[in-house]
Amino acid sequence: MAVAWIGIHLSRALQNAHSRGVMHRDVKPANVLLSAEGIPKLADFNVSFAGSAGRAGAASSFGGSIGYMAPEHLRAISATAVSVPEDVGAAADLYSMAILLWELWQGRRPFSCTGSPQSWIDAVEQQLQARQGFELPIYESNDVVSRLLEQILRDALQFDPEQRIRSGAEFEARLKLALNPEAARVFDPDPNSYLAWIGRRSPWLMTSLIILVPNALAGAYGYFYNFKDTLGSLFATVEGLKPTFETLSACINSVAFPLAAVLVIYYTRQVSRGLERVRQGNEATAEDLDATFQLGQRAAVIGGMLWCLAAVLYPLILWMIFPQISRREFSHFFMSHVICGGVAAIYPFFGITTYSVSLLYPRLVRKTLSDPNFDERLLQTVARCEAYLYLACLVPLLGVALLVVSQTDAQDVMLVSLIATGLGLFASFKAYKYVLRKLQTMSLVMSNRDDAASLV
Repeated sequence: MAVAWIGIHLSRALQNAHSRGVMHRDVKPANVLLSAEGIPKLADFNVSFAGSAGRAGAASSFGGSIGYMAPEHLRAISATAVSVPEDVGAAADLYSMAILLWELWQGRRPFSCTGSPQSWIDAVEQQLQARQGFELPIYESNDVVSRLLEQILRDALQFDPEQRIRSGAEFEARLKLALNPEAARVFDPDPNSYLAWIGRRSPWLMTSLIILVPNALAGAYGYFYNFKDTLGSLFATVEGLKPTFETLSACINSVAFPLAAVLVIYYTRQVSRGLERVRQGNEATAEDLDATFQLGQRAAVIGGMLWCLAAVLYPLILWMIFPQISRREFSHFFMSHVICGGVAAIYPFFGITTYSVSLLYPRLVRKTLSDPNFDERLLQTVARCEAYLYLACLVPLLGVALLVVSQTDAQDVMLVSLIATGLGLFASFKAYKYVLRKLQTMSLVMSNRDDAASLV
């Protein structure tokens, strides 16, 4: 943990320099100073310069100590000069820092050179060969922090710069996880776990399923309840009502469900773009993160809005065609669809919020663990979860009210729906607690406040 903590400070220093176009090119233990408080400081940012001729002069002209150089740095100063100085960039500094941290952790560098070089050029070639094709020794430990640290340093010591950790910010973020194993399980779940399996599925597919299931159940309930209770007594006396109701249901559903699917695809598009950006090695934008945290709210609005619209259209159209429909039937239509709207809004909200917080958001910020607006997103998500939890409590109560006034033929449908909404309330509460735990765990490494634990 001490190695990770020192690495965090050095990574932050390198990121600060690299963002300003300054390369260090001589990261080694002698250039790491400790303040009186024990804070590591990275010194000597390539300040040396030598005008001597030859490859040794070229090496010193842009810094470096061959025992800590990256492969591209060694190639740039070798006799063959395969690489040019411009290739010795941020990735080379991070490689050097990884050697330093490995040595600090294990008491020796990750590779060794045997034999006595005959010249400075031989020494450079020997160091380059030691890095090319070597395999890091396995550090066997049951300690989660040690395993994480080993994997981080292995990734930073890849021979190919394109396969290494790409920035000081990413290095810092991964070392933060080494200090917080619980948070590491959120941002880097076991690849064999069910969470990792879900995370590999398309966000369009997952959000569609999470929205479709509650809406399909609500649609089945609304149809059978109104078929048996609201209009059941009128089918025998009002000619044409039954086929009209069935046709109207088919027409409204054939418009509502495809419209909901189009809206889901539209609002999920930004999240998918963000995930693709991250897969390509880039950072997620603020718009990507906003869209991820808004996804559950938008799903709830889509479902609730369409069902509330149906709550008005169904009875109004039937009443315009069949004036025999009374206020009782009208109110039953409206109340049953309000319950359906609650189901279609509340449960997708909790389902998608859980999916976003546990899988989508961690994948988007995994490389940098940086989000200036994390605290605001956290508080907003908690407030929304509490509001929807209160609404989830109202759905069974409305179901009880309809059960009391329903006719005998529909009471079995109402009883099943009442049990289902009760189970839904329990599931909503469990999802709420799960989201709180995830946000609290993430706040350990994401929060910008000192009192992060008090946020949730």
